[in-house]
Amino acid sequence: MACPAGTFNGRNSSSNCSLCAEGSYSYSGKSACSLCGAGKYKDFQGCYYCLETGDDDCQPCFRGSASNLTGRTTQCDWCSAGAYSSPANENGALTCQPCWNGTYSDNQAQDCIPCLPGYYAITGSAACTPCPFHTYLEESGKGSISDCQACPRGTVLPYVGMYSRFACGACGAGTYELNRTCVACGTGQYSAVRATACSTCRNGTFSGTGASVCSICPLGRYAPEGSGGCLECPFHTYLDRPYAGGAAECLQCPPGTTSSSTGASSSSTCQACQPGTYERSRVCAPCLPGLYAPDPQATNCTACPPGLFSEGGASECLYCPEGSYTVKVGSYNCTTCKQGTFSPGGAATACRTCPPGYYSLDNASACVACAAGLFNPWNASWNCSMCEPGMYSPQAASSGCELCPIGAFNNESGQVACRICKNGTFAPAGSIEVSLFEMEKGLDHAMV
Repeated sequence: MACPAGTFNGRNSSSNCSLCAEGSYSYSGKSACSLCGAGKYKDFQGCYYCLETGDDDCQPCFRGSASNLTGRTTQCDWCSAGAYSSPANENGALTCQPCWNGTYSDNQAQDCIPCLPGYYAITGSAACTPCPFHTYLEESGKGSISDCQACPRGTVLPYVGMYSRFACGACGAGTYELNRTCVACGTGQYSAVRATACSTCRNGTFSGTGASVCSICPLGRYAPEGSGGCLECPFHTYLDRPYAGGAAECLQCPPGTTSSSTGASSSSTCQACQPGTYERSRVCAPCLPGLYAPDPQATNCTACPPGLFSEGGASECLYCPEGSYTVKVGSYNCTTCKQGTFSPGGAATACRTCPPGYYSLDNASACVACAAGLFNPWNASWNCSMCEPGMYSPQAASSGCELCPIGAFNNESGQVACRICKNGTFAPAGSIEVSLFEMEKGLDHAMV
């Protein structure tokens, strides 16, 4: 007996018939199974309906799906957005077809949907695209952006996807139409309604962005043509009338004066430079070190004379401090007196030399006398020397030492007196010692 439909046996015996696998089928008496054709699938073995209907039991792909494979064992692939399948017969679809111009589809679509007015779609679109700003589309089912109609010049459509020409509105004051868009006028410009270009503000006026009129600058400020704001008159200037008719400069303050702030609107704001300063490049500047300005409203500074100096911003020169001097004109400091010289202060243009018997260190205001026991035989000395043994100096400010007299001696340096020999002994003038024999007997230490 032959094997029934949905089974097979290569030996033509019904005693050992096998079920056809998924994705395949057979008719009665077949020795082999055949694969389901493209556009169909079969996800079970054998057959369910084939004994009754006599067909192959392969199921056609659902509407909205497709498959170009043979022997498919699972359900067909769903169509993606922008495509559809709707086979005309029961054989199933081999492929999904792209939506045509002016239509779109979602996933698993059996058909495509026409775009509404205000929207368009190219072939294979998953959604309709709205007409851009400044355009409209009054018909449905259109497939190109070129189908969108432009609004008239000077008008704009601030929304996308619009479907009526009456949605186009005029550009407002302070804007103009550019490339099918309303654009705000820039700074220094203005416009009326439905403008296709902006006008420039005249001299002495200004505007911000999107202005319908220009504003006049207040006193103390000016503006060139096409300005976005007013500029303040700088220091040392003022402007006491409206800036109109192209006047481009502010009025200058008198020499030796300056304005304490920018944007001055009256000449009363010009103030005289104070002593110690002078007017330079429209500002009050302090006098440099070595210079001074004793009076207000100065236009220059005067150099300090020799013996005087000044620091920056001085209204008078100062005497050099004690122990210093200056010989230059326009000095900003004083030079320190060297060792052996001094300066008592005042308008010193040189240091004085210390005489013999005196000395000084750096920056001295007076010479110091050599102490008793010391001496200095030179001018401009910075120290004193001790009297040598056999000599002495009894008074301060000595320029030399005296020899010990006959009958006296001195065996140490820097002494103010000599020691007298004991009775019965003697010493020549300038002696530093007596004989050992006499020394062992002792000496009378009375001073000369």
